[in-house]
Amino acid sequence: MNKIKLHRYLALLLSIFLLMSTLSGCWNYREIESLIIVSGIAIDKNPETNKIEVTTEFVDIKSGKEIVTESKTITLSGDTMFEIARKLITVSGKRAYWSHAQVMILSETIAREGLARIIDWYVRDAETRTDISVCVSKEKTAKEILFAHAFTKSIVSFELASVLKNEKSVSTAPLIDLWDYISDLKQEGKNAILPTVLLKGKGREASPYVDGLAIFKGDRLTGTITGEGTQYLLFANNKVKGGILTLGKTPYDESRSISLEIFKSKSKIKPVISNNEVEIQILINTKVALAEIASFENFSSADVRREIEERANIMLQNNVEGVIKRFQQEYDADVFGFGEKIQKDMPTLWKSIKDDWPEKFKNLKVSVKSDIKIKNSATTNTPIEMGD
Repeated sequence: MNKIKLHRYLALLLSIFLLMSTLSGCWNYREIESLIIVSGIAIDKNPETNKIEVTTEFVDIKSGKEIVTESKTITLSGDTMFEIARKLITVSGKRAYWSHAQVMILSETIAREGLARIIDWYVRDAETRTDISVCVSKEKTAKEILFAHAFTKSIVSFELASVLKNEKSVSTAPLIDLWDYISDLKQEGKNAILPTVLLKGKGREASPYVDGLAIFKGDRLTGTITGEGTQYLLFANNKVKGGILTLGKTPYDESRSISLEIFKSKSKIKPVISNNEVEIQILINTKVALAEIASFENFSSADVRREIEERANIMLQNNVEGVIKRFQQEYDADVFGFGEKIQKDMPTLWKSIKDDWPEKFKNLKVSVKSDIKIKNSATTNTPIEMGD
């Protein structure tokens, strides 16, 4: 979010407050100036006191001839989130307005101890909203993310929220809000996940960077996964909205690669019975375009395009099956919702296996079938021709 967009957003926010004052008579300039607009929070565990430590970033809006905004942070600790929220009012001298908070960042320590007690207050409070984006910090603390540099020199929480939304569009990390996370916690046969965030760069130039997933059993963090594994998990979960698939070698030149731009992808999980055992079949239909050809060969012929499609299918099938096996063997976590799907499609069977589902999941047979179609190229099917 650049400066222009930020000021537009804050101007809109102030306009809403002023409209409320006109309609209800309950708001005025003085009351607006008595609020702090919370933009994001980072939640840590203080190692010395063993208390919860919350760093709040907020936008202080001052009215006048021009809108003046200041980004500030306050770090407070306490035994409960409710206690800390009340301390924030005392320390700042203003009432916190939570409805426009964009992001909640959790430290790994807090996440490993369990999030139920952390999110309980946030869900119950009348002024908070459960559409806030949630992520787990890969740094030593969560507050380090809020103290980072924003490339657009705007508010860090707004910048991070924008990064999370952009990652969803390129399918390198999921966008998960608090309500999504709570829904997954309540769902039988599925483990919850959250995106992970870290700092890229050094010193004052370090900025928030989203990469990978945090994996939960119940409300407790049990592990993380980074890299391409995240994208293949999203393929299995029908969460791919765009992005790039890269083939490491071309059919005619094993030292060169091809990039395929994803236009559309749809995945379907289907439980079936084979030899008296439940199995999972995943069908992935993907439409792509040739985005980059690191070769001097011409890829306009139908035969070559079909060969690329077949190689892409094999690669995607192998990688999706590989990440599923990794979750079965290393994490013992059904983040794909296979159990949830069995419960919906085969409720009688689910009742008989749900108590043993963690063990069943480890040995569950899963097959993946990919159908990739190259619809067109970005501009041309032919590579750049080099002169003699």
